Amino acid sequence: MKITRKDLLKWESTASTAEEQSLLLDCLKTWNETFPGDLEIKCEYGRSLIAAGDTVAGEEKLKEVLAVHPEYERAYEALYKNSKDEEERNLYHEFLSFFQGGTSQVAPNGWADRLTEIKSALSEGELGAVEKDVLELMQKFPDNVLFPIYYLGVVLKTKDDYSTLQFAKLYHEKWRKCVFFMLIYAEALLKFGSEIEAVSLLREAVYQDHLGLVANAMWGSNHEYKHLWPDTAEFSIEKTDNEVLSNLLVKEPQVSEQKKTIKRRVEENPDVPPKAFFCQTCVCHSCLAERHRKKIWGEYLQCHIESCAGTDSCNQSSQKLERIVFPAR
Repeated sequence: MKITRKDLLKWESTASTAEEQSLLLDCLKTWNETFPGDLEIKCEYGRSLIAAGDTVAGEEKLKEVLAVHPEYERAYEALYKNSKDEEERNLYHEFLSFFQGGTSQVAPNGWADRLTEIKSALSEGELGAVEKDVLELMQKFPDNVLFPIYYLGVVLKTKDDYSTLQFAKLYHEKWRKCVFFMLIYAEALLKFGSEIEAVSLLREAVYQDHLGLVANAMWGSNHEYKHLWPDTAEFSIEKTDNEVLSNLLVKEPQVSEQKKTIKRRVEENPDVPPKAFFCQTCVCHSCLAERHRKKIWGEYLQCHIESCAGTDSCNQSSQKLERIVFPAR
């Protein structure tokens, strides 16, 4: 029997018996193996694993979602709700505070309020102040991917293509699965003629995010690369028909309660010295940022950072962009 995405998302609220929940979990597993870049289903799979008692595997799936799409709020909600570690719960609370407009933690570990102010200032074009504030947050929280995302937003607004290329490359190398950096880097490569490398990145972005959630959030639902993404309405898996499956197919969900905003009181954490962020090599973020501000890229970066311009790939014929198709099992 054919099972679609619509079925699985409906069953999340209709599967009530132990047999139905077990069947749903099995279907989610099969779907995740068949379409590993369906972030919405992967998130539901992680939540279902946790509900079934396999917390470690469930959290792993949720973190896989966030590695690809660091702004996927539903994954943070599930991790926050189920985490037993207070430090981790505080971290997830901070992300949720930022996404939902809540209150940040007490310093030194709180950053949501500052990032909210940065986001507002960035939308108003206050680039100078934003750049300074984001760099301070990056130095204090070097492993938080949201800050480089917003810093790259500052660079994009300057319309400095070479700076965009270098920063996108730097961040992509650190956060390899983050589709946001893939897409910015790919677009920058296309501007410099490195089409083969750019196409490879775009294909990887499609594989990691079948629904195009990140691309649509960045460029709108009708962006110029939309034809690369598959039609997820055609996705399906096959399962042997039985009574439980037949019952699930005809059950309709009840009207759910209005989503409740997560609120909690977070006690002040002890002051933990921040990890070192600025390295001593000539291609570190501090050097790149300094040269971006002073606009003196020139020979310095050409000596130390491989540029896409002038490479062999620039002289090769263009590679045709084609939609990636994921066959159902």
